[in-house]
Amino acid sequence: MTSRVIVGVSAASAAVVVGLYLWKKWKSSRKVAEVTQLYIYPIKSCHRMELKTSECGSRGLKYDRCWAIAKKVEDGNRILSQAQYPKLVVVVPELWPLSNGKVELHITAPGMSPLVVPEELPPSSPTVVSDSDGCISGEGQDVGDEASLWFSKYLGIECRMYYMSPSHQPRTSFANTSSLLVVTENALDDLNSRLQTQLLPIDRFRGNIVLRLPEDGSAAGRKYPEDSWTHFTVGSVKLRVQRPCTRCVKTTVDQEEGVLKGPEPLKTLRTYRMYSRSNKILQSRQNGIFGICCAVLEGGTISIGDGVYVPYSIF
Repeated sequence: MTSRVIVGVSAASAAVVVGLYLWKKWKSSRKVAEVTQLYIYPIKSCHRMELKTSECGSRGLKYDRCWAIAKKVEDGNRILSQAQYPKLVVVVPELWPLSNGKVELHITAPGMSPLVVPEELPPSSPTVVSDSDGCISGEGQDVGDEASLWFSKYLGIECRMYYMSPSHQPRTSFANTSSLLVVTENALDDLNSRLQTQLLPIDRFRGNIVLRLPEDGSAAGRKYPEDSWTHFTVGSVKLRVQRPCTRCVKTTVDQEEGVLKGPEPLKTLRTYRMYSRSNKILQSRQNGIFGICCAVLEGGTISIGDGVYVPYSIF
């Protein structure tokens, strides 16, 4: 075998080895964060429910935003939001499991007697409900007069309560456009370091999954590594990042008192965390961003303490 042939074979072999290495690196992943908190919001715009573990399907965490309150308007049934009715956030739901695999929704609120809403309802025709921005439009089953009268009395307006079963498979539940909202404690630390007012808790942002990234920035060598994520795994669940979450006036509602508390965090977020589709980050568009909206590629289970893994980049 001539030296030229030997060199050619060696070069080809080296290329194969390098190619296999890069392919393996791309297919593998690294741990970048850990789950520290896990939340669902069984009733849209109402109080959170903290979990230690949760099933996660195509619609997100089980029972997240399966119920909603809506009022009749000229063009249909409009879902009520804490932006217009901030006292909704002090309506506290609890899920009580039953022996038949269903749940009961136990609800309390200041000045109101407790309310129990069964998940299992008599058959009825679904009602289409939507929000004022057209972000949410889904079919919900009216849960009956007792719950509707309870919420009508509490809010001081005529309204109805609707339920969307977790087995129903639209794009999302009554959530705003995405199945899951992921936020980081690191982003909150950065925000709080910039605020001129009192520090804010993570509950202002109503995330489903709260993460803690390494303090040394080793997740990606930058302050907001989640900006560059396209997909990642948490627990046994595979997620795809849809976009950064542009925040609205709901983040100004105190989640324990149910009242609007002024311009923060929106005022400060606008100074350093803005979003545009063209440049993705750090350009002007509406309000600041906080968190990432995610779609579920493959369901499973998520628990506190689970690692978060992103694929290695070839480059």
